[in-house]
Amino acid sequence: MLTAAPMATPLAKYVTTRQASAITQVPLSRWQGSYRQNGIASPALTKGEFQVTRGAVIRAAVLIDLQRCFGEQAVLPLQIAKRLSDEDAEQLLADDDPHILLDNGRRRAAYIPLDAEWLASVRDGLAAIPA
Repeated sequence: MLTAAPMATPLAKYVTTRQASAITQVPLSRWQGSYRQNGIASPALTKGEFQVTRGAVIRAAVLIDLQRCFGEQAVLPLQIAKRLSDEDAEQLLADDDPHILLDNGRRRAAYIPLDAEWLASVRDGLAAIPA
């Protein structure tokens, strides 16, 4: 999907839902409720406070960005975010031109640019948490 250089600053592999909430500026209740129910974030570690992978944080950031474009009730942002693997999500943080490329296999593709500044702020939030 994307080719990017590895990130220089090591990022935390797991974050608590409280930290994810602060990074994405989304209420904690959404992390513990709809994001979990919709497959954006599933429990990665459950000893102590509920924790998610950094890929889940990036998926949520992509969902938020796409909802800004398509609307919060649109189905497409959730479908795209759910299909992002942790690896693809992490590549979005390292890319200078983060985007989603949708291909239906019939010579039709959609290029959806993502907000690079928003993703950079998410990357900075993840970098601030000890790895």
